[in-house]
Amino acid sequence: MNLNKCITLCGKPNFRSKCQEIIRRHFSDELKPPRNIVISGAPGSGKTTIARMLGEKLGWKTIDVDDDYLEPFWGMPVADKVRQMEGEGFEAILKAESEAFCQLELPQNTGYIISTTGSIPLCPRAVDHMKQLGSTVYVDVKSQDIIQRLGSMKVDRIFRHKPGAAIEDVLAWRADKYDNAYDYRAIIPEQSNKSEVFNYVLQCIKRMSRSENFISTRRSNSETDFQPQKIDFLDVILKSVAPDGGLYCPEYRIEPFTKSQLKRISDLSWVDLILRVQERLIDPRVITPQTLRQIIQKAYESFADPNNPVQSKKLSDGLFINELFHGPTASFKDFPLQQLPHFYNLAMQNKEVREKLLILVATSGDTGGATLDGFQRLREAANSHQIRTLVLYPFRNVSKIQQRQMLHYDNPPLSKVYGVDGNFDDCQQLVKKAFRQQSTSTSNDTRYRLCAANSVNWGRIVGQIGMQFGSYFQLVQRNLINVGDEIDVSIPTGNFGNIYSAFLAQKMGLPIRQLIMASNENNVLTDFVHIGTLDIKRDLVTTSSPAIDILQPSNLERFLFDIISHNSEVVRKFYGDLARNRYFKLPIQLTEKVQTILKADCCFEREAVRAQTQVAHDFGYLMDPHTAVAYDVGLRNRVHDRPLVVLSTAHPDKFQNISTMQINGSAPVIAQPHTGLANLKNAEHKLTSQSLNDISQTIDRMLR
Repeated sequence: MNLNKCITLCGKPNFRSKCQEIIRRHFSDELKPPRNIVISGAPGSGKTTIARMLGEKLGWKTIDVDDDYLEPFWGMPVADKVRQMEGEGFEAILKAESEAFCQLELPQNTGYIISTTGSIPLCPRAVDHMKQLGSTVYVDVKSQDIIQRLGSMKVDRIFRHKPGAAIEDVLAWRADKYDNAYDYRAIIPEQSNKSEVFNYVLQCIKRMSRSENFISTRRSNSETDFQPQKIDFLDVILKSVAPDGGLYCPEYRIEPFTKSQLKRISDLSWVDLILRVQERLIDPRVITPQTLRQIIQKAYESFADPNNPVQSKKLSDGLFINELFHGPTASFKDFPLQQLPHFYNLAMQNKEVREKLLILVATSGDTGGATLDGFQRLREAANSHQIRTLVLYPFRNVSKIQQRQMLHYDNPPLSKVYGVDGNFDDCQQLVKKAFRQQSTSTSNDTRYRLCAANSVNWGRIVGQIGMQFGSYFQLVQRNLINVGDEIDVSIPTGNFGNIYSAFLAQKMGLPIRQLIMASNENNVLTDFVHIGTLDIKRDLVTTSSPAIDILQPSNLERFLFDIISHNSEVVRKFYGDLARNRYFKLPIQLTEKVQTILKADCCFEREAVRAQTQVAHDFGYLMDPHTAVAYDVGLRNRVHDRPLVVLSTAHPDKFQNISTMQINGSAPVIAQPHTGLANLKNAEHKLTSQSLNDISQTIDRMLR
C-alpha cells in the first residue's frame, strides 16, 4: 500500500491532518536505499561483518572487496599479493589495489553491499569509483577500539604509509583520508558490540532511504499536499520564506545523538564537532560532508580564535557565562551569518541561479552588522558581486556602536543600510510584505531574487544549532562539567531564533534540562508561556537591550509547528487570528505542554542594571544589557543541583553606556576590547532616517 492511498483511507481532512505525521514516519522507516551501499572504514572497524548483516537485512548481495573481488582478480590471496609487492613500497601496493578496484563493475545501481578494504579510500581515483558504485557509509570507530580488536585477533593487517610508523599514527593519518570519502557517517561509541555497530549503520541506511524534504508551517491540507513539491536544503536557503507566508521546517525526523555518541564527539576540534552536528541536519546528496567541512572552516576563520569561538567564564560553582561574541562583529549572530553566505553561494552554483540575489534584512541591531560583514567577506573571497544586501534597522532603537557598525559597511550598490522611522517589528513587516509581493508576482522580469538572512531562513537555525553544541562542549573541554551532565540554559529572547535552536539541540540529544527564556519589558513571550496567549496589542518599549525589543517573534511559529506534530492547520488558524485580531490563544493542553518545555520570566531595566552592577562588583565581570537580562532571569529560576549557563549574546563594547562600570569608587571594571569594533569608519554623515512608506517604495522599485 502506498502513502497516498493510506492517507486517503484516513477519511476526513481533520483526521488526515492529525494522522499525517504518524503515517509519514512509518513510511520513512522503510529500508529502500536508492543506490548500492559502500561500507568504508579502518581495518578492524567491522566493515565485513556489518556488510553481511546488512545484506541479510535487505536481501541484497554482499561483495567483500578483499575476498570476493581482489583475490580472484589477482589469482591469489590479498596477503600473498602484498608480500609479493612488499619491496616496492606502500605507494605501489596502494596503486595496484586502486587500479584493480576501479575495474569493479556492477550490473545495477541497487541490490549490492560493497565492503571496501581499509586502503581503498586512501586513493583519490578509487574514491571517485566508490562514488560511482553507490552511497558510502563510513563506520567511524575510535582508534583505541580498533587497536584493541586487532590485538585480540593477533594480526597486523594495516599497511603503513611510513615504514615503522606507530599504529596510532597510521590510524590518525588514515582517518583524515576517510573523511574525504563518505556520504554518511556512523559514529560508533567506544566499546560497541557487533549488534550496536550494526544499528548505528542502519540509521544511516534509513537516512539514505528517505527524501529529506522541507515543508511550510502553513502548508495546505488539500489532497495535493500529500504529493508535495520536493524542496531541499539549498532550495530553502534561496526561498527563505514559504509562498504561503509560513516558515520552512524539515519534514523528516532529525536523528538524535545517544549519550555514548556525545561522549565519542566530546574531544573533537571545533570544526569537527560542528561538522558532526550539521551532517545530521543537511542531506549529503545536497551538500556533501566534504563541502560542508570547507564551509565551516571558512566561516570560523574570521573569529578571534577559530578553534575556540566560545569562551566560558565561571562566576561561581555551577554558574557560568558562555560568551558567544568573539566573532568579527561581536555578537552571537556571527556564528550563523559567517556560514550562511557560503550556503547562498553554493545554492547559486548548484541551482544555476542567473539573477542577482538581494538579501533583505530587518535587524534590531546585531543581525545587520553580522550580515553585512559575512557577505562582504564572501564577495572578497569569491570575487562575486551577484549578491547584494539591504539592511533595515529602527533608527532610534539601536546603540550608537551598532549603528556605526552597520554604516561602516554601507557601500552601494553592493550593500545599502536604511534607518527606518519605526521599530524592529515595523522593519520585519516591510521584509515580510516584500516576500509576499514577490511570491504572488506573475512577472519573471525582476532585477533581483529576494532572499533573507534573518532567522526566518532555516540556514540561520542550522548555524545556531551547531553553536549550541559547541557552547556545551566548551564547558566539557574545560573540565567545568562532565559529558552527559544536564544543564539549564538562560537565553535572552526576542525573535525566538536562539532559544528555538537550543530547543532543537535538546531534541538532538544535547543534555539541556531546562530552557529558560528571558524577556525585558517587552514581555510578550513571558505572557505567552504563562497564560498561553500571544497578545501583541501593546506598545513596544524601547530598552537598553534592543534585540529583545520585539513583539512578533518569528520562530515561535516553528516551535509551535514542532510541538503539535506538524499540524499546519492549527498553525494557520493561530496566525490567521494574529493577523486579524493581533493575538491568539492556545488550548489549555497545549499551554501546559509549552510550560513543560520552557520557563519564562522578564527583567525590567532597573533589574538589569542591578544585575550588571552586582556581577561587576562580585566577580569583576562586565555584562552587556542582554546578558544581564538572561542572568537575572536565570538566577531567579535556578535549580541549584544543576549547572546554570547564561548565554552572553553581545560584547559590552557594543553598548557604550556600560562598556566600563565604576563600583563604589574602586577601579573601574573594563570589558576586554573587541578588535572588530576598534576600527569602524566614521559615518555620521549617513545618519538619516526614512519613513516606512519611502522604504517600501524603494524595495518595490528594486524588485520590479
